[in-house]
Amino acid sequence: MKGTRKSGWALCLAALAAVLSVPLRADTAETNKKPLVVPFDEVEMERYRMDVHPAKLDSGILAGLVIAYGHPITPPYAVTAESGRVYVNEVQILPPLMTPEMLRQQRVRAESLASRSPAQLKVEKEQEELIASSQAVYDSVSAAGDSAGATQAAVEFIRRSLLVDSVSISGEGCWVHWTGRLEPLAMAFKWPKDTFHQPAPELSRTKEEVAANVARTLRGDLAAGRVMAVAHGTWYASTSRPALLRAWMILEDNGKTPEEKLWLLAPLVPCPDWLVANFRPEEWMSALGGER
Repeated sequence: MKGTRKSGWALCLAALAAVLSVPLRADTAETNKKPLVVPFDEVEMERYRMDVHPAKLDSGILAGLVIAYGHPITPPYAVTAESGRVYVNEVQILPPLMTPEMLRQQRVRAESLASRSPAQLKVEKEQEELIASSQAVYDSVSAAGDSAGATQAAVEFIRRSLLVDSVSISGEGCWVHWTGRLEPLAMAFKWPKDTFHQPAPELSRTKEEVAANVARTLRGDLAAGRVMAVAHGTWYASTSRPALLRAWMILEDNGKTPEEKLWLLAPLVPCPDWLVANFRPEEWMSALGGER
């Protein structure tokens, strides 16, 4: 059975490679390396460290849960919109805040992007096309009824690219290590239902209207019991309480390194890097202690 499935993948990959004009290796034996563990040391964690100081309220929305920049905020909640910004218990969530290290890296990146050569631009375009093509592989295999093998088929497709050094699966997604680049890319082909529940700010015209629309949507989501995560780079993603309780167990496991925690959390919850860098047991106990 496994042999048949793999053969089906091979036919799918070959056909899609031809249609999408993606250069692939003929044999992936040399690229099947040990799963990549992304470095997440003190220097990298500093990029995500942020303190929040939510107001403690006596009344408000009691349902749902908000995780802002890796910090669970204990209900009740007040969601307000003011001057084009959205706040939850006085913590700004829109526009998402950035840490000082993120702002510094943003400036460095802007300077680097401004000096990119035509060759670098070409490689970046090819990388974007490869990621889009891998999603097409996932969709094709999944549509054929092999949802369990869709992620592996997509990862195998990426692994065969000449642009990639190595790929490793993490739940429903993967880590892609580009040739010649130290920084890997985390991506997901499919997340659990409702992971990305986006409000529709595009229906509004001004920042104030956008903020009012987002605040209204968030109030409704919390009232419906949703668990919402907000952070720079992961705006308005939801997860489940069981997944969050599992994440709590991983975060408090002192026997695991930050890299191992990040690896385990990535397919489970949004904003895993923010969660690892800002984990405070007392916050989780306050927000979720009664559910353990």
